Amino acid sequence: MEIFLALLGFFSLGLIVWLLLKDYATPALAFISVSISVACILLILEQLGFGVGAALGVKEGGVFDIKTLVAFIKDGVKSVTDTAALFVFSILFFSVLNASGFFTKILNAFLSKMKANVYQVCILTVFITAAVHLDGSGASTFLIVI
Repeated sequence: MEIFLALLGFFSLGLIVWLLLKDYATPALAFISVSISVACILLILEQLGFGVGAALGVKEGGVFDIKTLVAFIKDGVKSVTDTAALFVFSILFFSVLNASGFFTKILNAFLSKMKANVYQVCILTVFITAAVHLDGSGASTFLIVI
């Protein structure tokens, strides 16, 4: 059963990637719809007696049901809420800074001293990336440097 669950997980990830690459779905729709589909498949398999709950390590009697699924969802949402809030506010903050031209003025000042030398621009990009990533946020690094 564990191998089947692993294969189902890989299949669901492959399906999400395929849906996104073919532009059949937006990222939110792909993640939500595939996750719900896999959860329904697991619930059906548990009802048919395949022992999904025992394989997933469900502590309450080894039965995977709607109550257990809701507990999994709550734990998952709790674990990503702080990071999601951080990304939302960092994207808003750095988008406002970018729209105000804050980074453009700094970059124009550096570029005026470099005279369009490709190597110097590359080294400058490395230093800007290192300085921006000191806060540890990948979203802010992406928004500022790229």
